[in-house]
Amino acid sequence: MKKGLVCLISALLVTGCALCPSETKQSADEAVVLTLASFGNDSKLRKQIDLFNQEHPDYQIEIKQYYRCDRPEEDGINRLRREILSGKGPDLINYGGSYLITDVMGKYTENLFPYLEGEQSDFFTNIWNAFAYQDGLYAIPVDFTLRTYAAARSLTGERKSWTIEEMIVCYEEEYEKADGFFMLYPGETKKDVFGSLITGNIGNYVDWENGTCKFDSEDFKKILAFSNRFPDKLVITEEFSPMELFSGKKALLLPLSVRSVYDICRPQLLFREEAACIGYPTEGTDGTVIVPGNTILAVSTGSRHKDAAWEFISQFLTAEYQESLTDTLPLCRSALEKQLFSAMTEEYIQDSNGRRTLKPKSEIIFEGEEPVNIYKMSEAQKDALSDIIQNASIASSFDSGLHTILLEEAESYFSGDRPLEETVKVMQSRARIYIKERL
Repeated sequence: MKKGLVCLISALLVTGCALCPSETKQSADEAVVLTLASFGNDSKLRKQIDLFNQEHPDYQIEIKQYYRCDRPEEDGINRLRREILSGKGPDLINYGGSYLITDVMGKYTENLFPYLEGEQSDFFTNIWNAFAYQDGLYAIPVDFTLRTYAAARSLTGERKSWTIEEMIVCYEEEYEKADGFFMLYPGETKKDVFGSLITGNIGNYVDWENGTCKFDSEDFKKILAFSNRFPDKLVITEEFSPMELFSGKKALLLPLSVRSVYDICRPQLLFREEAACIGYPTEGTDGTVIVPGNTILAVSTGSRHKDAAWEFISQFLTAEYQESLTDTLPLCRSALEKQLFSAMTEEYIQDSNGRRTLKPKSEIIFEGEEPVNIYKMSEAQKDALSDIIQNASIASSFDSGLHTILLEEAESYFSGDRPLEETVKVMQSRARIYIKERL
């Protein structure tokens, strides 16, 4: 094991050795090639492959590129399954940022939970658990982002989550108070509101494991009917100011993507008061959605070098790697704590005359506004970020093909060409066929 890899979860926990002697080697002076099937082009992945190849002369990882396709017979995921089941598959897989739980159905990849036993206290295990399938972790995200809705605490009260019905009631109450000049969020149109809401909570209506869906349910009808209240097209004047809109309580929600520790500062800067990350409307759970980064890794059941494959994956769980993340959030608690400590510590710049000025830590840009510098994160903002990370439990289940079907059929309803009941019947029928094709 390398010195200083404090976050490393080693294969020693499972096998008692870093690279088991029983693994097949070609010869003492010839490296064993590990094939990594990759969906997408990830520079961080390639860098870690280079590092592994340098430090493990007996093993060399080579990338084999795969591509997703809406046509099942040409889809790279289906091709990958066939190859593994026939004994010709890769050792490792990177599913990329478009990962779905359907990618690992069939259990043709190893359950990684046994490899993670023993030292889980330094990791956000709720993130891994969100990506589990039937009590097994068949692909592991090595970093993540969060997608949520933020709102002013004065508008949402003390609640930390809400149902679609509660969100609609809150919007209607504020709309009436503002005499009709009130937005759900800047950019609201029928199609955009519908697309945003289903992106955040489509997992409530699809059971990928059983191949079923409920796009004809009463809750889904409420989303569709609510979306129809908004304009067809967006009209923004030159005087549009997000800051004035939110600080004047003329908009309810801020769609928020948390990719770095500083993104949590965005709502408070806009609202100019305490902000709540209330999430997408959902039933019985936190409405924040966990989105994997571009690296989500798995070990093929057909690999003859599983310990070596895990040794590669464990590189992404080291302190060195986790602390290097800047455009995604780390899984390692201590890595996040270091980022937060730095974000909460003021730094100064000294010019040639000896004058000291505060150094900006980050810059927040709002459309139509001057950039706003962040010099220091507050204790409340740190707590808010820690809270939404630790309570997040919904893995992103965004599927572009399914999303397209729903948006296409919604257009007929929004244009008045088809009534609500007929629209959801068509959606349900098309979605059911699509889902079964993907399994």
